[in-house]
Amino acid sequence: MSLLPPVTEGFHRLARALGVNGPPPRGEILLPMGAARIRIATTEAKGGRPGKILLECGVSRDVRDQDQALHACGLRNMSTALTRWIYLNQRASIVLRSSIPVPSHRDLVWSIPLAATAATLMAREAATEGSAVAQDAGGASLTPYDPTGTLPELGTLLSTAPWQPSSNHLRGWSEKLVALDVSLSDHGLCAEYPFPRITDEVCSRLGGLVGSPGTATIQLTVQATHPLAGPGVLVITTVPVHHQKSTFGFRISNELNRVEAARSMKTIGCGAWCLEPKKKKFAHISFWPAARIDRTVVPMLLAREEGRIHWAHQILNTMGSS
Repeated sequence: MSLLPPVTEGFHRLARALGVNGPPPRGEILLPMGAARIRIATTEAKGGRPGKILLECGVSRDVRDQDQALHACGLRNMSTALTRWIYLNQRASIVLRSSIPVPSHRDLVWSIPLAATAATLMAREAATEGSAVAQDAGGASLTPYDPTGTLPELGTLLSTAPWQPSSNHLRGWSEKLVALDVSLSDHGLCAEYPFPRITDEVCSRLGGLVGSPGTATIQLTVQATHPLAGPGVLVITTVPVHHQKSTFGFRISNELNRVEAARSMKTIGCGAWCLEPKKKKFAHISFWPAARIDRTVVPMLLAREEGRIHWAHQILNTMGSS
């Protein structure tokens, strides 16, 4: 059974509740949300891999300065919530993307509301930041600047957290992790994982990649607050790899985002790869509004972050061998 009809109907119903008017969409959806236009498509489950709800919003076209585009996207990916800024070299354009897995039709209960929230946050980012990003990259803006951020109803929607994580929740989540070590605090947890060193040959081919000895980490912070997404859960996954030149680091993190968003993998394509501020290690950051997740969803998020660590090691090696 195709995912598209229930996704189309459910997404449109949620969009109408957020104040987006228009006729019910058919097939691939191009949904006007304030000043932005969100393209929504689905992929079907195949070969044991989940289907996905795919979201994209054009930010800039005719980009002339690649390095500036990568830098602008990289900086904004450090503070995104459920979306990622990506520079597409072949199209000379910048887009916002996000993808939500749908393992089965039963999962539409949580995946459609989460996708609707990602889409509204995407529209808000495009409206408030898109023009500046386009200007930095020497391109033409595709989303008019809207200082209100479009859809003011979003703030009200996300302002109420239906649940508050407790120490018992944190302890229960930590027991399900397959980690070398897990430390708990009042505000979350930090788990460490083995990360095989990237070979010298691969590092050389990537022009100065440095695979430092150490462990990958997953940090979960509860009761965090995001300026657009309200209260929620912050998840940061960091691998012990950086690049000697930040320009090349931005290129690699952009490629991680492009590949992860394009492939139908079991990770949730929300949030973004970026360079963490201090040591410029590659890190994946995502923020999950409390209004859209509950304690039963967090273990799945953490399990997918564990998979993301293995995926990052594999893709970095593939980049260096191609």
